[in-house]
Amino acid sequence: MPKYKVKDQVLFHVAPGQNQAKARNRRAKHMLRFRGPATVLKKLSDTTFELRVNKSRRVFQRSVVNMRPFPARYLKHPGLQEGWFDVKGNLFDDSYR
Repeated sequence: MPKYKVKDQVLFHVAPGQNQAKARNRRAKHMLRFRGPATVLKKLSDTTFELRVNKSRRVFQRSVVNMRPFPARYLKHPGLQEGWFDVKGNLFDDSYR
């Protein structure tokens, strides 16, 4: 079972309603069910947490079963390594040489 702490970023389960499905012209079972990122505000019990949606005032209470860790995104830039870029900054493509 994942361990969450205060200030962790998470995704949380929200069941889509029939009105949402109708507005988007989709079936409810085909809609996304996890929203986020949300920040863990406080621990209510060993398995229950209070969450606040980022950039919003909405607060939810969710069990660990209905939460997932928010995926960290890392962009890896190759940097300015020798032989990768020409004088103008364009990336070399060795297949045309």
